Amino acid sequence: MAAFHCRQAFLAWLLLAASFLVERSSASANFLHSPPVYRSVLSYDPFSTHRASVTSFLGRPDDYLNLSLATKDLMPPADVLERDLSERCTAAQRWEKSNTHARTVTTLAGHKNWVTAAAFSNDGSLVLLASSDGTASLRSVETGDVLHTLSGHRASVTSTVFSPDNSLVVTTSLDRTARVWSTLSGEQIFKLEGHSDGVRSAAFSNAAQEDGSFSSSGKDGSLLVTTSYDRTAKIWNVETGVCVRSLEEHFDKINSAVFSNDNSSIVTASDDHTARIFDTETGLCVKILKGHEDRVTSAVFSPDDSLILTTSYDRTARIWNAITGKQMLKLEGHIDCVTSAAFSAAEDGSTILVTASYDKTARLWDAITGKPIHTLKGHKCGLSSAAFSADGSLIVTASLDHTAGIWNATTGDRVHTLEGHTGAVNCAAFSVDGSLVVTAACDCTARIWEPSAACKSHATVVEPAVVDASF
Repeated sequence: MAAFHCRQAFLAWLLLAASFLVERSSASANFLHSPPVYRSVLSYDPFSTHRASVTSFLGRPDDYLNLSLATKDLMPPADVLERDLSERCTAAQRWEKSNTHARTVTTLAGHKNWVTAAAFSNDGSLVLLASSDGTASLRSVETGDVLHTLSGHRASVTSTVFSPDNSLVVTTSLDRTARVWSTLSGEQIFKLEGHSDGVRSAAFSNAAQEDGSFSSSGKDGSLLVTTSYDRTAKIWNVETGVCVRSLEEHFDKINSAVFSNDNSSIVTASDDHTARIFDTETGLCVKILKGHEDRVTSAVFSPDDSLILTTSYDRTARIWNAITGKQMLKLEGHIDCVTSAAFSAAEDGSTILVTASYDKTARLWDAITGKPIHTLKGHKCGLSSAAFSADGSLIVTASLDHTAGIWNATTGDRVHTLEGHTGAVNCAAFSVDGSLVVTAACDCTARIWEPSAACKSHATVVEPAVVDASF
């Protein structure tokens, strides 16, 4: 049924897009004031002249990952957008399931367009949502109440991230800026300007321990890295809001950047078919990871910083030596583009990794041998992400089929289906303690789930909140 509704929605958008392209092939619109139309409808390459391509259902969307897919100069009529939004932005509903269906603890409604990203704070008390309505909202995990609406961006908000000590949050946007906000007051502290195109993602440096070592949790993250469709990444001083380094070696838009666990390096993933390792202190590119034959969608360090894992539209994931830059393993088996990947965060499981693909599956691999361990099958549409719980025992997948799935990392069995969204699920993530999952979707809502409550029969529902969407 989900696949049927997904197909029907896509066909409607496809017809609209095709007719609109004929009408407006030479049109030009103001980038900052035109809300984006993206995901599986049209894709736009800012480095080609008016190149838009219609995607195929269940096949490979030309640029699903990139939130600037927006046809920056190709928009459907306003009345069509308004009608579509009214149909998708429904009130929060009770959702109760038994057996292998986990229940919704809280439905987070109120945004006026797709919820593009969601993240828990490190202490698990807060959740931060990003939306293509130009705002972000900071919510209480316990009640779902809106604590602060972060307004100021003039275009879609593409990503959100908490600082390691939870005192700050950062939002990135297609308006070419990133912004730093106070978690306590909701006030904007810095507007990070300097990119010449939409900003795709942001990541904090990792926090130092008392012994001088580094970890992904702690009291402070003094640096921030942002990526952009302008082909650059930038390093910012979080305390001053000043750009201290600009990483300008790529030849196409950059999809992601993260610090190594010891903060000495940054790895970037780009549409130029490469990932690159930069020295954090100097900003110099020290290694180029060449081998992929299509866009590189993500790149991450292993927990001990010895390996780098990349994913690509070429249907492969690859493992590289982080010191030499040499390719060590090529993980083949997916039959469509690979959208994301993650190493197991468990102390005894750093050699296990998961990949997510538009071929409707996720796969578990041995990172040392490259051998497949399990294929996670069951979704009816492509997967946008896959992530481990903190202890490495569970995996959560997000899918265009309107659902998320929770899987046993040891057996590969699906243990819960998170069902209730009425639009594609853009991302899913565990809380730090693994007790909750948050999902963000194209139905204008996010949901917080309690997987362990699969057979309970009561769910808390939060009425839609009023969101200030002026921008």
